[in-house]
Amino acid sequence: MYYLHSDFKTPADDLIVWRYMSVDKYISLLQTRALHMCRLDRFDDPWEGYWPVGYREFISDDMDVKSKKYLFVNCWHANDYESAAMWDLYGSRHSGVAIKTTIGSLKRSIIDEEDFFIGAVQYVDYERYTERSMLNIAVPAFIKRLSFLHEQEVRLLSFGFPTVDAEGNSPDTEVQAMSCKVDLTNLMEEIYFSPTMPSWLVTALIDVSEKYGLTDCFNQSNLYDRLVK
Repeated sequence: MYYLHSDFKTPADDLIVWRYMSVDKYISLLQTRALHMCRLDRFDDPWEGYWPVGYREFISDDMDVKSKKYLFVNCWHANDYESAAMWDLYGSRHSGVAIKTTIGSLKRSIIDEEDFFIGAVQYVDYERYTERSMLNIAVPAFIKRLSFLHEQEVRLLSFGFPTVDAEGNSPDTEVQAMSCKVDLTNLMEEIYFSPTMPSWLVTALIDVSEKYGLTDCFNQSNLYDRLVK
């Protein structure tokens, strides 16, 4: 279930967001009817999940390490238009898929019993960023380095804390994976197939998608079509 949180910079409902992915991840999304949530310490960026300098006097080294193991995110790109860079980075010009939706539709699509939040990522200089607008364990999920500004990221967030038993003891195990169950028809306002995807694959993916109740929402990207004079 989606919840509004005053600490997170949740964009307006009409903001357009995209999620670019490979064909296999798209098929997995259809089959599971769920968005994959990645644990913050599993990203390639080694700075992902660390607290900026402005927070360090309040955060222990142990908390700095552990907090990113409790945070799970699903990432979206905010843009009114397609992004050539996002196709190359997260999809593929030849065999990628992009979901186009809005923040409002993303909220409405969530049918999971767990709690989920949405926030826009801030891009900062970690060594100079001294603002302490909130002291919340989720701060690292919504702050990234300026080098990633091109991503214009909005994140779906959930917490994966270890289970606590009746005596208040927490087993020494970490939550390894999470997902967010969604209503596919609410989530996917439009589906784009990559610019040079072969027509046979487009047809096959439309056929598969329609089996999951998706209709009249398919487009093949014309990003690299020649200009007609």
